[in-house]
Amino acid sequence: MLYTTCGNLLAQNARIKEAIELLQQGIQRIPSDKELHVLYINCASLLARSNKVREAIAILREGLSIIPFNKYGRHRLAENAMLFCLASKNDLILEEILAGNGKNSLEPEMLELGKVLSAQLKGNWQEAAEIAHQARTTFHNLLLLTEEVFSWLCAGDLNSAEKAIQSFTSRKSPVGHPINWLKAFIAIKKKDYQLAEEIIIAYLDRPLQANETIDRDFLLYLWDTSVDFKEGINIAFNFPTLPPSLTGLETSITRQQNDVNVLPNILNGKNNSYKDTLEIPTPLEITPPLHKEQTQEQTPIVNAADVLIVTVTKVESRAVMQVFEGSTGHEANPQPINNRIYFNLGTVNGARVVLTQSEMGTSGLGASLLTVHSGIDALSPAAVIMVGIAFGINEDKQSIGDILVTEQLRPYELQRLGNSGEDNQLNIILRGDKPHASPWLINHFKSTDLFWNGADVHFGVMLTGEKLVDNVDFRERLHDFESEAIGGEMEGAGLYVACQEKKVDWILVKGICDWADGNKAEDKEIRQQKAAQNSAEFVLESLKFAPITKQN
Repeated sequence: MLYTTCGNLLAQNARIKEAIELLQQGIQRIPSDKELHVLYINCASLLARSNKVREAIAILREGLSIIPFNKYGRHRLAENAMLFCLASKNDLILEEILAGNGKNSLEPEMLELGKVLSAQLKGNWQEAAEIAHQARTTFHNLLLLTEEVFSWLCAGDLNSAEKAIQSFTSRKSPVGHPINWLKAFIAIKKKDYQLAEEIIIAYLDRPLQANETIDRDFLLYLWDTSVDFKEGINIAFNFPTLPPSLTGLETSITRQQNDVNVLPNILNGKNNSYKDTLEIPTPLEITPPLHKEQTQEQTPIVNAADVLIVTVTKVESRAVMQVFEGSTGHEANPQPINNRIYFNLGTVNGARVVLTQSEMGTSGLGASLLTVHSGIDALSPAAVIMVGIAFGINEDKQSIGDILVTEQLRPYELQRLGNSGEDNQLNIILRGDKPHASPWLINHFKSTDLFWNGADVHFGVMLTGEKLVDNVDFRERLHDFESEAIGGEMEGAGLYVACQEKKVDWILVKGICDWADGNKAEDKEIRQQKAAQNSAEFVLESLKFAPITKQN
């Protein structure tokens, strides 16, 4: 988004006031469904860095009242507002946020998070851990897990912290995420320094420097240092207050979101043994992400994907990029691998998500079969999800923008043509498989639909073939072949064949943009945008609902 990009450039050049003013202008002009929540979050972050935490909370609360309930990244405004309350020790505003009603109401998941943070603010660490643990039985949320583990550690219950973190089943922990900092803290408390070192190397995504020793002091240094990863956030944003049980100091310490270090200031004024042992290492040299106009070769992401998303059209690709950037804050940076371009969409619930775009159809050069095959070779994903637009079949039971999720595919290109009856009428019989999508992915998406408040979702058989269908008679003939079909598209067969050969799980999620009835051009741009947006949002919600990882 232009406002976000320009705001970041101004902030990088220490023109914070101008950046805030620009973002505020964008807030007045951008609609909710166009990543408005990103502008609110960026503006609040800059206000907090300027020691205007109350104003930061106020603008986030304004966003809560404007963006529709449970849509368009609204929950992230609540997360940020409540974490700012925690850092500024403002329990009154936190309680106001939790008590909001009407257009200021919080989503159930955010209410539970707020209760956890409220207990932390009061120093009731065990209560906070128990609330988070109970909430996670309903909401599969990495932030709730992170706060649960942190609260158990603060309460001095190492066993419960370790048990909770064992439920984090991602194949590869996200770079720069506080969950890894907590893992390392547990390992150090258990005196497993070898494991702690491995975790921190993965957390920093680089080898240790000569002056860096893995111990509690180094972990505290990381908490007290502003490190901007390509993905991930500063630890102190999630854990602004550390109690004596973690630091060894006499009192709790709190770090505001203004990039000011607090450990050296506190320790210099204290007469205790911990002051004498703490050695602050040289600031870490973190290379910032390259801008698109820079020519230096970007870091490849080989073997880094848990989920590969495949799209076909420009509208599909842009919808996926915008939806994921709005949730992760991670710009979809292009990465060349083996003569194909992949876009790193960031990390969602522990899963690293990568996008690539296919040509139309199944069997042509660059079409879905070769695209998916190449993507699996390059990235070894746990799952491949095809996202985009499709045609619907039943206008009485379906609507434009409804989401179709494949339980089975019905390829219609492989046919037997013969004669039947005395008049030798043409008789067409479909041949070939009617493959099932991966059962655990079907279950995953059906489970997500239980809590989904967006467009209607239909699960069933999807017609797939090389033809761009826009004729109602031909559509009805296809429907006669497969009476249970919920819609149709053009790339699913290639997805299935490539994944079947590579033994990778797959599913297809597409939104209805037309009825294949000869009226495809009617409101084409608006309908396709709506369908692509809805399918991308449902896939994102499914990734947030529970981790998608390699199944045994």
